Amino acid sequence: MTLAEYESASRLRRIGYRAYRDPLLMLLVGPSLVFLFERRFPRRDMPRRILLSVVVTNLALAAWAIGWSTLLGWRTYLLVQGTTLVAGGAVAAWMLYIQHQYEETYYQPAGEWRFELAALQGSSYLELPRPLAWAVGSANYHHVHHLSAKIPNYRLREAHEEQPIFARTPVVTVRSSIHALRLKLRDQQRGCLVRYPARGTRPQVAKPARARRSAALQSPS
Repeated sequence: MTLAEYESASRLRRIGYRAYRDPLLMLLVGPSLVFLFERRFPRRDMPRRILLSVVVTNLALAAWAIGWSTLLGWRTYLLVQGTTLVAGGAVAAWMLYIQHQYEETYYQPAGEWRFELAALQGSSYLELPRPLAWAVGSANYHHVHHLSAKIPNYRLREAHEEQPIFARTPVVTVRSSIHALRLKLRDQQRGCLVRYPARGTRPQVAKPARARRSAALQSPS
Protein backbone atom coordinates (compact mmCIF):
# COMPACT_ATOMS: atom_id res chain seq x y z
CA MET A 1 0.00 0.00 0.00
CA THR A 2 1.01 3.60 -0.44
CA LEU A 3 1.23 5.85 2.57
CA ALA A 4 -1.91 7.70 1.46
CA GLU A 5 -3.84 4.44 1.05
CA TYR A 6 -2.76 3.27 4.48
CA GLU A 7 -3.68 6.53 6.20
CA SER A 8 -7.15 6.52 4.62
CA ALA A 9 -7.79 2.80 5.22
CA SER A 10 -10.13 1.48 7.90
CA ARG A 11 -8.73 0.06 11.11
CA LEU A 12 -9.67 -3.47 10.03
CA ARG A 13 -7.91 -3.12 6.71
CA ARG A 14 -4.78 -1.77 8.42
CA ILE A 15 -4.72 -4.77 10.74
CA GLY A 16 -5.10 -7.10 7.77
CA TYR A 17 -2.31 -5.35 5.90
CA ARG A 18 0.02 -5.51 8.89
CA ALA A 19 -0.63 -9.24 9.19
CA TYR A 20 -0.03 -9.69 5.47
CA ARG A 21 3.32 -7.87 5.70
CA ASP A 22 4.47 -9.53 8.91
CA PRO A 23 7.88 -11.19 8.22
CA LEU A 24 7.04 -14.45 10.02
CA LEU A 25 3.76 -14.94 8.19
CA MET A 26 5.21 -13.75 4.90
CA LEU A 27 8.25 -16.04 4.99
CA LEU A 28 7.02 -19.12 6.85
CA VAL A 29 3.30 -19.32 6.08
CA GLY A 30 2.79 -17.42 2.83
CA PRO A 31 4.92 -19.58 0.48
CA SER A 32 3.30 -22.80 1.72
CA LEU A 33 -0.19 -21.39 1.15
CA VAL A 34 0.76 -20.24 -2.34
CA PHE A 35 2.37 -23.49 -3.52
CA LEU A 36 0.05 -25.91 -1.74
CA PHE A 37 -3.27 -24.18 -2.44
CA GLU A 38 -3.33 -21.03 -4.57
CA ARG A 39 -1.33 -22.45 -7.49
CA ARG A 40 -3.12 -25.80 -7.40
CA PHE A 41 -6.59 -24.57 -8.34
CA PRO A 42 -7.44 -23.78 -11.99
CA ARG A 43 -9.02 -20.39 -12.75
CA ARG A 44 -11.60 -19.52 -15.35
CA ASP A 45 -9.38 -17.00 -17.10
CA MET A 46 -6.53 -19.48 -17.62
CA PRO A 47 -5.57 -20.28 -21.24
CA ARG A 48 -6.05 -23.93 -22.16
CA ARG A 49 -2.30 -24.59 -22.19
CA ILE A 50 -1.83 -23.21 -18.67
CA LEU A 51 -4.92 -25.06 -17.44
CA LEU A 52 -3.53 -28.33 -18.79
CA SER A 53 -0.20 -27.60 -17.10
CA VAL A 54 -1.91 -27.08 -13.73
CA VAL A 55 -3.94 -30.29 -14.03
CA VAL A 56 -0.94 -32.40 -15.10
CA THR A 57 1.19 -30.92 -12.30
CA ASN A 58 -1.51 -31.72 -9.73
CA LEU A 59 -1.75 -35.30 -10.94
CA ALA A 60 2.04 -35.68 -10.82
CA LEU A 61 2.17 -34.26 -7.29
CA ALA A 62 -0.60 -36.61 -6.15
CA ALA A 63 1.24 -39.62 -7.61
CA TRP A 64 4.48 -38.43 -5.97
CA ALA A 65 2.86 -38.05 -2.55
CA ILE A 66 1.03 -41.38 -2.71
CA GLY A 67 4.12 -43.24 -3.94
CA TRP A 68 6.52 -41.93 -1.29
CA SER A 69 3.92 -42.23 1.47
CA THR A 70 3.50 -45.88 0.54
CA LEU A 71 7.23 -46.53 0.62
CA LEU A 72 8.16 -44.48 3.71
CA GLY A 73 4.91 -44.04 5.59
CA TRP A 74 2.82 -40.90 5.49
CA ARG A 75 4.24 -39.50 8.74
CA THR A 76 7.81 -39.68 7.46
CA TYR A 77 6.79 -38.26 4.11
CA LEU A 78 4.96 -35.30 5.67
CA LEU A 79 7.89 -34.59 8.00
CA VAL A 80 10.47 -34.55 5.19
CA GLN A 81 8.31 -32.81 2.61
CA GLY A 82 6.82 -30.32 5.06
CA THR A 83 10.14 -29.12 6.47
CA THR A 84 11.61 -28.89 2.97
CA LEU A 85 8.65 -26.89 1.71
CA VAL A 86 8.70 -24.46 4.63
CA ALA A 87 12.48 -23.96 4.60
CA GLY A 88 12.80 -23.72 0.82
CA GLY A 89 9.76 -21.47 0.57
CA ALA A 90 11.14 -19.14 3.23
CA VAL A 91 14.46 -18.75 1.40
CA ALA A 92 12.71 -18.16 -1.93
CA ALA A 93 10.28 -15.64 -0.44
CA TRP A 94 13.11 -13.80 1.33
CA MET A 95 15.10 -13.50 -1.89
CA LEU A 96 12.14 -12.30 -3.93
CA TYR A 97 11.15 -9.84 -1.22
CA ILE A 98 14.49 -8.15 -0.61
CA GLN A 99 15.28 -7.90 -4.32
CA HIS A 100 12.23 -5.68 -4.79
CA GLN A 101 11.74 -4.06 -1.37
CA TYR A 102 14.38 -1.41 -0.73
CA GLU A 103 14.11 2.32 -0.06
CA GLU A 104 14.34 3.66 -3.60
CA THR A 105 12.69 0.83 -5.51
CA TYR A 106 10.75 1.64 -8.66
CA TYR A 107 7.00 2.04 -8.19
CA GLN A 108 4.59 3.72 -10.60
CA PRO A 109 0.86 3.58 -11.35
CA ALA A 110 -0.20 1.35 -14.23
CA GLY A 111 -0.48 4.21 -16.71
CA GLU A 112 3.04 5.49 -15.99
CA TRP A 113 4.81 2.15 -15.53
CA ARG A 114 7.78 1.41 -17.82
CA PHE A 115 9.12 -2.09 -18.36
CA GLU A 116 12.82 -1.24 -18.63
CA LEU A 117 12.84 0.99 -15.56
CA ALA A 118 10.91 -1.60 -13.57
CA ALA A 119 13.53 -4.22 -14.44
CA LEU A 120 16.59 -2.02 -13.84
CA GLN A 121 15.39 0.04 -10.86
CA GLY A 122 12.61 -2.09 -9.39
CA SER A 123 14.66 -5.27 -9.05
CA SER A 124 18.14 -5.52 -7.61
CA TYR A 125 21.37 -7.46 -7.56
CA LEU A 126 21.83 -9.44 -4.36
CA GLU A 127 25.48 -9.74 -3.36
CA LEU A 128 26.22 -13.34 -2.39
CA PRO A 129 29.41 -15.40 -2.13
CA ARG A 130 29.95 -17.45 -5.28
CA PRO A 131 29.02 -20.81 -3.62
CA LEU A 132 25.71 -19.38 -2.34
CA ALA A 133 24.95 -17.84 -5.73
CA TRP A 134 25.48 -21.26 -7.29
CA ALA A 135 23.27 -22.93 -4.66
CA VAL A 136 20.32 -20.65 -5.47
CA GLY A 137 20.73 -21.05 -9.22
CA SER A 138 21.99 -17.48 -9.73
CA ALA A 139 18.61 -16.14 -8.59
CA ASN A 140 20.51 -13.26 -6.98
CA TYR A 141 20.82 -11.77 -10.50
CA HIS A 142 17.14 -11.03 -10.38
CA HIS A 143 17.38 -7.81 -12.40
CA VAL A 144 18.78 -9.64 -15.43
CA HIS A 145 15.95 -12.16 -15.30
CA HIS A 146 13.35 -9.39 -15.17
CA LEU A 147 14.85 -7.63 -18.18
CA SER A 148 14.92 -10.85 -20.21
CA ALA A 149 13.37 -14.04 -18.84
CA LYS A 150 14.80 -15.99 -21.79
CA ILE A 151 18.34 -15.87 -20.40
CA PRO A 152 19.05 -19.22 -18.68
CA ASN A 153 20.16 -19.13 -15.08
CA TYR A 154 23.70 -20.33 -15.89
CA ARG A 155 24.20 -17.24 -18.11
CA LEU A 156 22.81 -14.61 -15.73
CA ARG A 157 26.13 -13.77 -14.06
CA GLU A 158 27.86 -13.50 -17.43
CA ALA A 159 25.18 -11.13 -18.73
CA HIS A 160 25.37 -9.07 -15.53
CA GLU A 161 29.14 -8.63 -15.80
CA GLU A 162 29.27 -8.03 -19.56
CA GLN A 163 26.55 -5.41 -19.97
CA PRO A 164 27.49 -1.90 -18.71
CA ILE A 165 23.82 -1.05 -18.17
CA PHE A 166 23.73 -3.35 -15.12
CA ALA A 167 26.43 -1.32 -13.37
CA ARG A 168 23.66 1.05 -12.25
CA THR A 169 21.48 -1.71 -10.85
CA PRO A 170 20.61 -1.28 -7.14
CA VAL A 171 22.69 -3.56 -4.93
CA VAL A 172 21.41 -5.21 -1.76
CA THR A 173 23.26 -7.38 0.72
CA VAL A 174 22.25 -9.94 3.31
CA ARG A 175 22.89 -7.29 5.96
CA SER A 176 20.79 -4.60 4.29
CA SER A 177 17.98 -7.11 3.72
CA ILE A 178 17.32 -7.20 7.47
CA HIS A 179 16.68 -3.47 7.41
CA ALA A 180 14.42 -3.85 4.35
CA LEU A 181 11.99 -6.03 6.30
CA ARG A 182 10.95 -2.92 8.26
CA LEU A 183 9.91 -1.00 5.14
CA LYS A 184 6.15 -1.39 4.71
CA LEU A 185 4.65 1.53 2.74
CA ARG A 186 5.36 3.56 -0.38
CA ASP A 187 5.57 7.31 0.14
CA GLN A 188 4.65 8.68 -3.28
CA GLN A 189 5.70 12.25 -2.48
CA ARG A 190 9.19 11.30 -1.37
CA GLY A 191 9.56 8.44 -3.84
CA CYS A 192 10.72 5.78 -1.37
CA LEU A 193 9.57 3.04 0.94
CA VAL A 194 8.98 3.93 4.60
CA ARG A 195 8.00 2.29 7.86
CA TYR A 196 4.55 2.39 9.40
CA PRO A 197 3.66 5.84 10.73
CA ALA A 198 3.51 6.36 14.46
CA ARG A 199 0.10 7.33 15.78
CA GLY A 200 -0.76 10.87 14.73
CA THR A 201 2.52 11.40 12.87
CA ARG A 202 3.92 10.80 9.43
CA PRO A 203 6.57 8.10 9.10
CA GLN A 204 10.23 8.91 9.13
CA VAL A 205 12.15 8.05 6.00
CA ALA A 206 14.86 5.55 6.75
CA LYS A 207 18.33 6.54 5.65
CA PRO A 208 19.05 4.87 2.32
CA ALA A 209 21.45 1.99 2.64
CA ARG A 210 24.67 2.64 0.77
CA ALA A 211 24.89 0.26 -2.14
CA ARG A 212 28.16 -1.59 -2.08
CA ARG A 213 29.55 -2.47 -5.47
CA SER A 214 32.63 -4.40 -6.36
CA ALA A 215 35.06 -3.05 -8.94
CA ALA A 216 33.25 -4.97 -11.65
CA LEU A 217 30.01 -3.22 -10.80
CA GLN A 218 31.27 0.36 -10.80
CA SER A 219 29.52 2.65 -13.28
CA PRO A 220 31.76 3.83 -16.12
CA SER A 221 32.79 7.48 -15.82
